[in-house]
Amino acid sequence: PTAGAKLIYFRDTEDNEIGGFGISKPDDLLFVEDFQTVKQKVTSVSIEFDDSAIADFFDRQVDCGRKPEQFARIWAHTHPADSAEPSMIDEQTFQRVFGDCQWAVLFVLAEGKNVYARLRLISARAVTCLFR
Repeated sequence: PTAGAKLIYFRDTEDNEIGGFGISKPDDLLFVEDFQTVKQKVTSVSIEFDDSAIADFFDRQVDCGRKPEQFARIWAHTHPADSAEPSMIDEQTFQRVFGDCQWAVLFVLAEGKNVYARLRLISARAVTCLFR
C-alpha cells in the first residue's frame, strides 16, 4: 500500500513522468514494500536519473543491508496521460539499464488506473553466454 500510494501521489500531482525503484522483501522479491525516487530530470515523456543520486541510492540501500535484487530490479514510473504502454524511450532505458540483469520489472502507472507491468527473465544459460 505504501509503494502504491506514493506512485498514485506522483501520478496525480505531476504533469511529468516520475520514476524510481521498488524496494522488496529479501524473501519475496516481487512484493514491493516501498517506492523510492532519486534526483531526476523529468518531462512529460521522459525521465533521466542523476548518476550521483543513483550511486548514493545504491550505497544507502547496501548500508541498510539490502541486496541489489531488492532495490535495483523493479523500475516503476508514472505516465501523466492515460496510456500505460511503455514508450520507445522506456523500452530503450529498460534494455540499457536492466538488460544484463537476470530478471527485471518494468512498471508504469498512468491516469485512469491504467497499469502496465512486465517481468523480463534471462535464463541461467543466457546469462552464462553473456559473460563469455
